[in-house]
Amino acid sequence: MVRRLTVLLATLVAVGVTAGVATGAGAQKFDLLGPHGNALCDGSGVLSGSPGGFGFAIINAPSNGTVRTTVSAKGLAPNATYNVLLVQGISDCYTSDGTLTTNGHGNGNAQISEPSTSTHAFVALCLGGSGGSCVGASEGYVTHTYIH
Repeated sequence: MVRRLTVLLATLVAVGVTAGVATGAGAQKFDLLGPHGNALCDGSGVLSGSPGGFGFAIINAPSNGTVRTTVSAKGLAPNATYNVLLVQGISDCYTSDGTLTTNGHGNGNAQISEPSTSTHAFVALCLGGSGGSCVGASEGYVTHTYIH
């Protein structure tokens, strides 16, 4: 009887864990890491940047086939326009998806949504850069990778 109960509990725990994974990751909040943040385009990790109260990004992949982010920058360069990149892989690494303009205190917000093209995404935010990317930017911020 005890053995049957143990097997039943183990089965219920396994089903519960599997059901939790199948529902998706949901929205996650990530610190902006900077001020010279850099990450690998394939989403495999952050190369440089530290948390410092620069703000955050919330990344989500709802069931409608999109990936979305809301970026909230804090204390960056005042009255400046930053490129915002929602990176989903190497082919998507050098394309600006929008901009974020800060106020006189260096605070600003942006919302970006695009079709989901992979199982991972991260945010890059940069001042300057070449052709809408962050290459050669004077200041940059990245998040850790969101897996969905």
